[in-house]
Amino acid sequence: MAPTTPLGKLKVYLNNPDVQQRLKDMLGERAGAFSNSIINVTSGSKALITCDPKTIMQSAMIAASVNLPIDPALGFAAIVPYKSTAQFQIMYKGVIQLCIRSGQYETIHDTEVYRDELESYNPITGEIKFRDLVEYKMRPKHDFKDVVGFHVHFKLLKGFKASLYMTKEEVMAHAERYSKAYQYDLSQRKKTCPWSTDPIAMGRKTVILGLLKRYGIMSVEMQDAISQDADTEMDGPRHVDSVELPPTDGKRKKFGLGKEAPTKEEPEEVKDVTELEEIPDTDVAEEAATDGQDEGDFDLPEDFDESPDPTNVQDAKTDSTSDTEASDSAGTANSKPPYTCTKCKTSDKIQIKLVRGKQTPFCMTCISGKNVIENK
Repeated sequence: MAPTTPLGKLKVYLNNPDVQQRLKDMLGERAGAFSNSIINVTSGSKALITCDPKTIMQSAMIAASVNLPIDPALGFAAIVPYKSTAQFQIMYKGVIQLCIRSGQYETIHDTEVYRDELESYNPITGEIKFRDLVEYKMRPKHDFKDVVGFHVHFKLLKGFKASLYMTKEEVMAHAERYSKAYQYDLSQRKKTCPWSTDPIAMGRKTVILGLLKRYGIMSVEMQDAISQDADTEMDGPRHVDSVELPPTDGKRKKFGLGKEAPTKEEPEEVKDVTELEEIPDTDVAEEAATDGQDEGDFDLPEDFDESPDPTNVQDAKTDSTSDTEASDSAGTANSKPPYTCTKCKTSDKIQIKLVRGKQTPFCMTCISGKNVIENK
């Protein structure tokens, strides 16, 4: 006879030989106890018991793969309902447990921050100041309405430190954006998921993950748990309170939003060509020469005048307009030209150009004044 109750359907699913073999392969002797914990967790939630048994099993197997118990009383991991689907969700105690297992953390601590504990918080720089410890109060009830934010900090064994503060508004905005179960609770006015039943614990988890995703050392187990988490987002929170690097040469260097970054060697400043100092009036060849640069690759100065100059030797010969000028040109036709380019062996392509306020002979064939010499 087929089971008619949701819990009966779950038990039948768990007793399937293939499912039992899979649990034994993963958990060994603990497979039976884990099956009982799945039944206990499901039967204790009116919303979860109506979910598809297959999704309940899948969520439980994710918790088993990272070795986190799903008992809500322990607070390491949870199976949360969303309509007829169950989802895996890691809790803040589970995140801390995975940090401890990694063996990389010297200290890690998170807490909710109450109104009378916070002195100031700068949302632009992320800087936060707390009141003196003597003013702190014991709060056994942990009333969420008095909470203004959440804070976490850690220190690695190598000396690296980091901390993060998020306001309550930021945390709840995160929940509304990324948690489908919480979106469902808000729309149906129900309290079925941890965001509705224990927002302080979920806020602490959110701020821990926000810091670890940026600066923490994440083991393979933690990466798997976070990637499967129902509330996982692509990017962590933006406000970083402070980060402290390990000592270097006896000094500590701090950096973070709104804080001074570690000093590093700046690259040598490259001046714009227009800001270069005036080149002394030396030989044209020295002005045009650059280390390891071929003459054909010479870069013309910004003030290079490309228009024909009235003093051009060639133009002075061809632009004669009078008989007297023509006869004078004919009389000097056999004389030496004033300049010659030793590279292209030409004299008729030499023009006088204005370079940095100085008239300079340039060879217009190779676009260079480096090899132009004066004929004597």
